[in-house]
Amino acid sequence: MTTAIDFGTTGAKRATWRRANPRELLARIITENREKSAQAWRDLFWHEIGEDGQMLRAIAEYWLDHNLRSLTDDNRDRDRTARRTAIQDAKTQVMERIGEQAKIVLLDLVMPNGKTLADCTGADCRRFGGVFSQIAQKVPARQLVGAVLSETQVRRLWQSQS
Repeated sequence: MTTAIDFGTTGAKRATWRRANPRELLARIITENREKSAQAWRDLFWHEIGEDGQMLRAIAEYWLDHNLRSLTDDNRDRDRTARRTAIQDAKTQVMERIGEQAKIVLLDLVMPNGKTLADCTGADCRRFGGVFSQIAQKVPARQLVGAVLSETQVRRLWQSQS
C-alpha cells in the first residue's frame, strides 16, 4: 500500500510553504482585528508589508503562480474539455445513427430479387444464402417469410449470424 502526500502545487497552499508568508500575515491581521472591515484589513496589511522586499516578492510569486497557471494549464484543461465534449458529441451522434439503423425493419429490406424480405419465399431465401439460409430453414419453400416469421424472429436469426 502506497501513501500519497500532497505537498501542494497551486495557489495559496503552495504560498504557505514560502519563508515570507503574506497569507499568514493577513490571517493574523484578521484575527487580531475581527471588528474591522475588509478595507481596514487591507490597509493594515499594506502598512505591515511596507518596504519588506521578501514579503512583496512572495506576493508577486503568488500572483505569478495563479496567472501562469490560468494562462497555461487552464487553457490546456479547456482544450481537453473541448476535445472530450467533441468526442462525446460524436459518440452521441453515432449512437443515434445506430438507433435509427436498428429501427429499420428487416422484413422491409429489399432483396436481390427486388421484393421485400417479407414477400420472399423460403426458396428465395435459400438462393440468397448467408443469414437468409437460416430463415429458409424456418420458412417452407412456397410460403412467404412475412407470413411465417415475425420481425422479432427474423431479428433473432439475423443477430445469431452477426
